[in-house]
Amino acid sequence: MIKSRSIAWTFAFAPGMFLLGLVSCLLLPISPAYTGALLALVLAAALSLGLGGALTGALAYCAGAAISGSFLLGAALWPAALWLFALMAGVALLASRQMRAKVPVAHVMLQTGVAVFAYGALTYIVLNLALGDVVARMGTWFAGVLASVEEASPQIYDLILSTWSAMGVLPDVGLSGPAIELAAQTRRLLTANLLETVDLSLRVSLINILTQQAMHIAFLSTLVPLMLRVRRGEGDGYSPLPDLALVRISPKLNLMLMLGILALWVLMLFSQSVYAVYAAGWSAVQFVYAVQGLSVCEWFFKRRGWSRAARMTVMALGYLFLPWALFFLGFLEQVFYFRKIGRPRPEDFGLRGGDDDSDEPH
Repeated sequence: MIKSRSIAWTFAFAPGMFLLGLVSCLLLPISPAYTGALLALVLAAALSLGLGGALTGALAYCAGAAISGSFLLGAALWPAALWLFALMAGVALLASRQMRAKVPVAHVMLQTGVAVFAYGALTYIVLNLALGDVVARMGTWFAGVLASVEEASPQIYDLILSTWSAMGVLPDVGLSGPAIELAAQTRRLLTANLLETVDLSLRVSLINILTQQAMHIAFLSTLVPLMLRVRRGEGDGYSPLPDLALVRISPKLNLMLMLGILALWVLMLFSQSVYAVYAAGWSAVQFVYAVQGLSVCEWFFKRRGWSRAARMTVMALGYLFLPWALFFLGFLEQVFYFRKIGRPRPEDFGLRGGDDDSDEPH
């Protein structure tokens, strides 16, 4: 891109990222796909505008997020914004350099995901060293929110607690149905159980959330920019983009995934503390099979003559809103071989097969 045009696009990109940070800062911790799409946008800018333009946009986004978050949460979020900027800058720098060095896309994805996971784990460790138990602090904040709701609208608060009790979310306290007035002791019991449930849920799901963030960032932040470059005819200088319709889980990887989940499930029978690791491992398995589900969709849509825009739109919507359907499709492909590719042979598992075992034509 011409330097003057690159500078002009950077001046347009940075204000846009600032506005995006203002309106969407609270989506980052709860929407892995959104985080991946944001990093994909920054990486696409790094490939198109240069690293300087991408980092300018990332800095603008973090500034908008810090301003918006400070206003909504009532606390200064500038340290968190700088920490996020370091992640965005690191992903853009490392991934763009690897792509230009023609490192295979799968390797770039894997290394990006590992880096994001390590960065998230380091973040949690640093926060605990600096602030103490972060989850306990979040529980204290949530207890304050509940107390303010109870003080402002005691009838609505009691109705919410009694409804959750009737649904089985909180312990059964002998209510026949939702009530708008509870005894003080019953209210304290249900509130204490709610806080305990929230604390346990946060601790168990923390590693699962981090795993999903790493996978979505690795997948979207490398695949989307490469697709844009190939679309514009500028993909020759970057790592090759495989044909999505031919992507398939190898027999060895499939065996490792299944044995890993089985081992974690057996361990979970003996120790509930393994549940968080099991949930993270299961998320990884779902993600891998969902990608294969996307591959099956691409293969089927191409056979039906769908246009590229229609294929990408349908698959993007499926990836965001129907991940379970894609997982199920990818699992069925692994069993029934709809595309007639990748059928395993004894040699794939390190075994010695007969001369006539291969499906390849002679």
